[in-house]
Amino acid sequence: MEFQEFQQEIKLNQIICVYFTTVDCQVCRVVKPKLKSILEEYPHISLMEIDLMDSPIIASQNMVFTVPTLIIFSESNEIKRFSRYLDMLEISSFLHKISHEDNVG
Repeated sequence: MEFQEFQQEIKLNQIICVYFTTVDCQVCRVVKPKLKSILEEYPHISLMEIDLMDSPIIASQNMVFTVPTLIIFSESNEIKRFSRYLDMLEISSFLHKISHEDNVG
């Protein structure tokens, strides 16, 4: 994915989770289905997966140097980052919080 495509996708989605991974990351493989399962509860939140090896410019522009990393963007701005150890309960709680705020506002 090109950097301009990435930026456009971030702009098109009010809330989007960007999951940074690599092909050889075993932890990433375990985390990904759990993350997808959580996101099923939030159909208005998109998920984008970025491989660091395929898209090093996107990774460097977002200062991602370790995997797995999950960055949550809202209205094109980074609002939360989880790196290395992704706590599914913490991610779920955060998504619930921002979804509730989004519905209230």
